[in-house]
Amino acid sequence: MTDPYGASAEAIQKIPVGDLQLKGFVNHTDLWESYRRQYNTEVSGDPERPRPPDMFWAGEAFVLRADTNEPAAQVSARMSYTEITTGLQPEAGSTQWKGEAHRDDFERLPDGAYRFVFTSRWPNGHTEQDTVTVTVKGDWTEYAESVRKE
Repeated sequence: MTDPYGASAEAIQKIPVGDLQLKGFVNHTDLWESYRRQYNTEVSGDPERPRPPDMFWAGEAFVLRADTNEPAAQVSARMSYTEITTGLQPEAGSTQWKGEAHRDDFERLPDGAYRFVFTSRWPNGHTEQDTVTVTVKGDWTEYAESVRKE
């Protein structure tokens, strides 16, 4: 930098630049997580088997959560098969995002793997994606029937 009298100065400063990151999560509602653990305990004695946390019954809502390492402008999740997109709402300074995917016809989801593609967009226009795969096996009445047998 030079001033009007010809004097100059120079300053060097390192500015750390990191990747913008997104991590998506698909969880059960608190109620259905308790049902999953109860079902597993009744069937196997182990709250984590035979249905792991990424296995859902058709008819359940999907709790969607995403974390970004820097405040994002927008985060959404698109579910395969249904092709619905859910906009997530910011929490904790726009680095934590939360939403829920549920429709009445989720009760008829066929058994299989479903992908949730999370997409984040930052104020500078940069986007990132993360994919989470879950399994749907059986429908919610499977749990209800196991409880009625007692």
